[in-house]
Amino acid sequence: MADSRGKTVLRLVHSRDRATRAAWGRAPARPARRAPGRRRKAFWPFVWIALLALAYGAHYLGLPSQVADALNGTPERFDIEGPAETIDGDTLRIGEARVRLDGIDAPESDQPCTTKTRPIMTFACGSSAAGKLRALTDGAVVRCVANGTDKYGRTLATCYAGKADLGRAMVRAGWALAYRRYSARYGLEETAARLEGLGLWATAFDNPEDWRHREGG
Repeated sequence: MADSRGKTVLRLVHSRDRATRAAWGRAPARPARRAPGRRRKAFWPFVWIALLALAYGAHYLGLPSQVADALNGTPERFDIEGPAETIDGDTLRIGEARVRLDGIDAPESDQPCTTKTRPIMTFACGSSAAGKLRALTDGAVVRCVANGTDKYGRTLATCYAGKADLGRAMVRAGWALAYRRYSARYGLEETAARLEGLGLWATAFDNPEDWRHREGG
């Protein structure tokens, strides 16, 4: 009886040993391979998202104006073109047309600004803004796409010197504000210029529109 019971126990032990050896000796299961085509298809949406984010950032997030202009390109058709005479920081004369750069507002020619650092001094920052626009258009053929007419009879337009959007360049350099009441086009270029303390943002100044209203302009 005892011998029969012992044989039964030994058989159970041997069975467990075989099961254990089989489990330990078995190679781990390999994960199933994905088809190469499926992996490539999953990759492309991320590429397109990255490209769209780059284009959005260049247009809206205040990247250098040259990068934004290169990505956005220039129109194929223009309404006004020719050498430009600078009237003030946001107005040009091209031939017989007086052109107001659409979407920006620069200080008037006699508007004062005050430096924030010593020596503290007040200067005509409107003249400085005009000087910046003059430098951007000097020797260039300026091409404009008309967007309408303002109350003074000037043509509202987006203008380019080469591939440079003049409105964007003025705001990004800090010598004009984004005219948010009429357009949000250059809002984040303005933010970038303000954070970097460029142009007007290195001074204490009045919003050009507020200054005009106060001075009766």
